[in-house]
Amino acid sequence: MKDIHFYLLHGVSQIVGRYVPKSLVDLGSICDSQYEFVSALTRKMHLSKTVDANFVMDQVFRNLQFHRDLGYEVLTPLSSNWPENLRHIPDPPHMLFTRGVFAIRPRIAIIGSRCATKDAKTEASDLGLGFAKEGFEILCGGAFGCDIASKLKVIQSPYSHLGTVVLPGGLLRPYPLAHLRYFDSLADSGGLIVSEKFIDHVPSPGDFIARNRIIAALADVVILIQGDERSGSSTTIKFALGYGKEIYVSAVAESDSPLSKRLLAEGARSIHSLQLDFLH
Repeated sequence: MKDIHFYLLHGVSQIVGRYVPKSLVDLGSICDSQYEFVSALTRKMHLSKTVDANFVMDQVFRNLQFHRDLGYEVLTPLSSNWPENLRHIPDPPHMLFTRGVFAIRPRIAIIGSRCATKDAKTEASDLGLGFAKEGFEILCGGAFGCDIASKLKVIQSPYSHLGTVVLPGGLLRPYPLAHLRYFDSLADSGGLIVSEKFIDHVPSPGDFIARNRIIAALADVVILIQGDERSGSSTTIKFALGYGKEIYVSAVAESDSPLSKRLLAEGARSIHSLQLDFLH
């Protein structure tokens, strides 16, 4: 198995817009060339008449070069710093592109509504800073509301290197664009921006769900600040529960959060920024 096989598997997945099972990378061991490997993949997926192997290879290597020219890191499961948490999910990314470097440390995902209340956003900020002070990496998707709120105090603190954002689109298509200054600040201070998409990929609705599975997988613990049953937060929680992650719910916004109420009824634990002394 070689990095190149993951590159090409990833390329086919990106171009056809659907997940290609990791098991197909084993085809590489019996193929004599990169072209033959891509052709074998498209035949397996019944796409050989619509997806050109040379086009896939051109897109893959062009994107690799773009990332490297910009100084961004390119990772596959064979990389020494591939996140260990991603080895234990059924649908792992085949590649990750990063602005910054993955470090081995505990990660907490702080997620919640884009239309969060003022109290919910304040609590997200306080929890983010509180956990960062304890050495936890603070993980989110960078969206409006609770997501970016969890980073605001971290960015302005000596712990800004502990902020991580997973993007739904490529590294040159940060979403939402209004938060570009926050993403830049995190990256410039040693934090991390992550994407599994080609560098100039503009996110579509399905990309947000795919991004949420990475957040859930990378996190050791997920904290819901506020959220509805039909929301991005609910998909992240669903992935996290499927991956066996521990779920906490903010005590501050429970009354304004239908998803929080259900999770508490099902056994999730409540948390409040004023109670962070439990870490000691």
